[in-house]
Amino acid sequence: MKLPQVMGAVLTIALLVSGGPVSAGIIGKSNEDVKKIADPLIDGVFDGLMQGDYKVYTEHFDLALRETISENRFKEIYDDVRYSLGQYLYREYLGFLNKEQVTVVLYKGMFDKTANEVFVRVTISKRDQDIAITGLTFE
Repeated sequence: MKLPQVMGAVLTIALLVSGGPVSAGIIGKSNEDVKKIADPLIDGVFDGLMQGDYKVYTEHFDLALRETISENRFKEIYDDVRYSLGQYLYREYLGFLNKEQVTVVLYKGMFDKTANEVFVRVTISKRDQDIAITGLTFE
Protein backbone atom coordinates (compact mmCIF):
# COMPACT_ATOMS: atom_id res chain seq x y z
CA MET A 1 0.00 0.00 0.00
CA LYS A 2 1.36 3.36 -0.96
CA LEU A 3 1.25 6.26 1.51
CA PRO A 4 -1.03 9.13 0.60
CA GLN A 5 0.79 11.41 -1.82
CA VAL A 6 -0.20 14.57 0.03
CA MET A 7 1.31 13.36 3.30
CA GLY A 8 4.60 12.37 1.72
CA ALA A 9 4.83 15.61 -0.23
CA VAL A 10 4.33 17.84 2.80
CA LEU A 11 6.75 15.90 4.95
CA THR A 12 9.36 15.95 2.22
CA ILE A 13 8.91 19.70 1.88
CA ALA A 14 9.34 19.99 5.64
CA LEU A 15 12.68 18.23 5.36
CA LEU A 16 13.85 20.63 2.66
CA VAL A 17 12.61 23.75 4.41
CA SER A 18 14.25 22.77 7.65
CA GLY A 19 17.70 21.85 6.38
CA GLY A 20 19.53 23.20 9.40
CA PRO A 21 21.71 26.21 10.12
CA VAL A 22 25.50 26.43 9.92
CA SER A 23 25.80 26.08 13.72
CA ALA A 24 24.19 22.63 13.62
CA GLY A 25 26.02 19.47 14.59
CA ILE A 26 25.73 15.69 14.51
CA ILE A 27 24.28 13.79 17.47
CA GLY A 28 26.69 10.85 17.58
CA LYS A 29 29.25 8.69 15.85
CA SER A 30 28.11 5.21 16.90
CA ASN A 31 24.83 3.31 16.64
CA GLU A 32 24.64 3.22 20.43
CA ASP A 33 25.06 6.99 20.79
CA VAL A 34 22.62 7.82 18.00
CA LYS A 35 19.93 5.36 19.15
CA LYS A 36 20.16 6.70 22.71
CA ILE A 37 19.22 10.17 21.45
CA ALA A 38 17.02 9.37 18.45
CA ASP A 39 14.78 6.61 19.83
CA PRO A 40 13.00 8.79 22.43
CA LEU A 41 12.50 11.53 19.82
CA ILE A 42 10.90 9.23 17.23
CA ASP A 43 8.84 7.55 19.96
CA GLY A 44 7.42 10.99 20.77
CA VAL A 45 6.57 11.55 17.11
CA PHE A 46 4.74 8.20 16.88
CA ASP A 47 3.02 8.74 20.26
CA GLY A 48 1.74 12.15 19.17
CA LEU A 49 0.68 10.80 15.79
CA MET A 50 -1.28 7.89 17.26
CA GLN A 51 -2.86 10.05 19.98
CA GLY A 52 -3.73 12.82 17.53
CA ASP A 53 -1.78 15.20 19.79
CA TYR A 54 0.01 17.96 17.89
CA LYS A 55 2.00 19.16 20.90
CA VAL A 56 3.42 15.69 21.57
CA TYR A 57 4.02 15.10 17.83
CA THR A 58 6.00 18.34 17.41
CA GLU A 59 7.59 18.51 20.87
CA HIS A 60 11.11 17.90 19.52
CA PHE A 61 10.71 19.65 16.15
CA ASP A 62 12.77 22.73 15.45
CA LEU A 63 10.88 25.95 14.82
CA ALA A 64 11.06 25.76 11.01
CA LEU A 65 9.66 22.22 10.91
CA ARG A 66 6.93 23.09 13.42
CA GLU A 67 5.92 26.08 11.29
CA THR A 68 5.87 23.91 8.15
CA ILE A 69 3.56 21.33 9.72
CA SER A 70 0.82 23.46 11.23
CA GLU A 71 -1.77 22.06 13.61
CA ASN A 72 -4.33 21.94 10.79
CA ARG A 73 -1.90 20.12 8.52
CA PHE A 74 -1.13 17.69 11.35
CA LYS A 75 -4.83 16.82 11.59
CA GLU A 76 -4.81 15.95 7.88
CA ILE A 77 -1.69 13.82 8.32
CA TYR A 78 -3.25 12.09 11.33
CA ASP A 79 -6.41 11.28 9.35
CA ASP A 80 -4.39 10.05 6.35
CA VAL A 81 -2.20 7.78 8.46
CA ARG A 82 -5.06 6.34 10.49
CA TYR A 83 -7.11 5.68 7.34
CA SER A 84 -4.40 4.20 5.13
CA LEU A 85 -1.94 2.69 7.62
CA GLY A 86 -3.92 2.24 10.81
CA GLN A 87 -2.48 1.87 14.27
CA TYR A 88 1.27 2.10 14.73
CA LEU A 89 2.64 -1.24 15.94
CA TYR A 90 6.40 -0.87 16.25
CA ARG A 91 9.53 0.56 14.71
CA GLU A 92 12.97 -0.88 14.07
CA TYR A 93 16.20 1.10 14.00
CA LEU A 94 18.10 0.59 10.73
CA GLY A 95 21.11 2.88 11.09
CA PHE A 96 22.29 6.44 10.63
CA LEU A 97 24.30 8.76 8.40
CA ASN A 98 26.15 11.88 9.50
CA LYS A 99 25.82 14.40 6.72
CA GLU A 100 26.48 18.13 6.54
CA GLN A 101 26.30 18.74 10.30
CA VAL A 102 23.12 16.71 10.83
CA THR A 103 22.41 13.08 11.63
CA VAL A 104 19.92 11.23 9.44
CA VAL A 105 18.42 8.32 11.36
CA LEU A 106 16.66 5.52 9.50
CA TYR A 107 13.84 3.33 10.80
CA LYS A 108 11.25 1.00 9.42
CA GLY A 109 7.81 1.12 10.96
CA MET A 110 4.90 -1.29 10.96
CA PHE A 111 1.20 -0.43 11.09
CA ASP A 112 -1.80 -2.73 11.44
CA LYS A 113 -3.61 -1.94 8.15
CA THR A 114 -0.72 -2.78 5.84
CA ALA A 115 1.74 -5.63 5.49
CA ASN A 116 4.23 -3.22 3.93
CA GLU A 117 6.99 -1.71 6.00
CA VAL A 118 7.12 2.08 6.13
CA PHE A 119 10.53 3.71 5.73
CA VAL A 120 11.01 6.55 8.21
CA ARG A 121 13.84 9.06 7.89
CA VAL A 122 14.41 11.47 10.77
CA THR A 123 16.94 14.29 10.48
CA ILE A 124 18.24 15.42 13.85
CA SER A 125 20.59 18.26 14.68
CA LYS A 126 22.41 19.39 17.79
CA ARG A 127 22.51 23.14 18.31
CA ASP A 128 24.43 24.25 21.35
CA GLN A 129 22.84 22.08 24.05
CA ASP A 130 19.54 21.58 22.22
CA ILE A 131 18.71 18.59 20.05
CA ALA A 132 15.87 18.93 17.55
CA ILE A 133 14.19 17.07 14.71
CA THR A 134 14.80 19.18 11.62
CA GLY A 135 13.28 16.83 9.03
CA LEU A 136 10.89 13.89 8.87
CA THR A 137 9.74 11.70 5.99
CA PHE A 138 7.59 8.60 5.76
CA GLU A 139 7.84 6.51 2.60
